Amino acid sequence: TTVYAGWNEKSVQPIAKFALKFNVNGGTAIESATENEGTVIDLSKYSTAREGYDFTGWYSDEKLTEKITSIKLTADTTIYAGWNEKTVNNPFIDLKEDSYYFDSVLWAVGKGITNGISATTFEPESTCTRGQLVTFLWRALGSPKPTSDSNPFDDVKTNSFYYNAVLWAVENDITNGVDDSHFNPDQDVTRAHTVTFLWRAAGKPEISKEWKIDFTDLVENSYYSDAVVW
Repeated sequence: TTVYAGWNEKSVQPIAKFALKFNVNGGTAIESATENEGTVIDLSKYSTAREGYDFTGWYSDEKLTEKITSIKLTADTTIYAGWNEKTVNNPFIDLKEDSYYFDSVLWAVGKGITNGISATTFEPESTCTRGQLVTFLWRALGSPKPTSDSNPFDDVKTNSFYYNAVLWAVENDITNGVDDSHFNPDQDVTRAHTVTFLWRAAGKPEISKEWKIDFTDLVENSYYSDAVVW
């Protein structure tokens, strides 16, 4: 007698794959990771960076209340980066903590926008020049390189700290020279100059016609009037 084996082919279910996405909250981007269902991912392998901040780790929720070091994929999942702003020590003996400009000075120094007059003094009550102001603004916007190296100003030298800043500012209609061949970089700037440079650097945003400012010393239709209102 011969007996015969019977067979049914096993059905093979495809292995599910899920994506782990990284919301870096302003940090450097990280590409999504795709792994098989049930894979446990060690999050220490994934890091991101953000200027001026310390990375505190990954969180499972957008409000950053549940910190995690690993995650098991059971569905497409997004995790969130947490940050603490770096603290900058105050090296300046003339910068008082209760001054209105305290945080601004430390921020600007920390970002490389400006520095002290010496290692221990900032001289916050000193005036700024045209060369200094355009340089502060240029650095705050990432020190963009001027598209042209053409310099029409006799008093803006190639080796000056404000050289690229002046060319960039003129090129972008943020300011211009005091005449066709002079920028006068050492001239003090006024409050009107400052707000006008800021307004122009922001793209000359429109102001609402409903806004009225009753400053008795604000000359209507002056070069600075819209900037002051803005």
